[in-house]
Amino acid sequence: TKGEGWTMATSEEVARLAGVSRATVSRVLSGTANVSEATRKKVEDAAARLGYEPDVAAQSLSGARSKTIALGFFANDVWALSQLTKPQYHFHLEVLQSIEAAAAKAGYDLLLPSRPTSAASDSYVRLLRSRRVAGTIMVACPPGDVRIQALIESKLPTVFIDAIGTGPHATYVTSDNADGARQITEHLLDLGHRRIARVTGTE
Repeated sequence: TKGEGWTMATSEEVARLAGVSRATVSRVLSGTANVSEATRKKVEDAAARLGYEPDVAAQSLSGARSKTIALGFFANDVWALSQLTKPQYHFHLEVLQSIEAAAAKAGYDLLLPSRPTSAASDSYVRLLRSRRVAGTIMVACPPGDVRIQALIESKLPTVFIDAIGTGPHATYVTSDNADGARQITEHLLDLGHRRIARVTGTE
């Protein structure tokens, strides 16, 4: 109950209003099975009219597909958010904004778990499993980060961004730095420049 005189709608009420079974309501709202478009619309309209929201925690405990994606980034997730103020991470801030928008559009929530203080490579995976996440997105983790190999060896679906990691349930997206450098250099040459300096690293 939320507030005086207001009671949260139940899936049984949605089923009754839509004229379907509770199991059909569950399948429609969790997206776990194909149903006719007419049935889907009846259930969604009934849920909207009643203001029904599925219990995400209960769905997770019952084995239904989780709608939460863990997000990890940089070398130390304990202070990850404060790292975004540093100039070298401004590019990644835009990447994170895009991840947030895409996750919201797909109906997922993002979770930013604290990095375990233990150096054990599987402690991070255990933490994610305890949170029952659907998958993981890792942004700009350094090559020596112990979480990379642990996630590759786990069965958690994982996408690495600006870090390389592949496996049965893992893939990566990274910048093509070599081609980017070639295009930059060609552009400067086309402008007539011949004495070109390259500055790299934090210095």
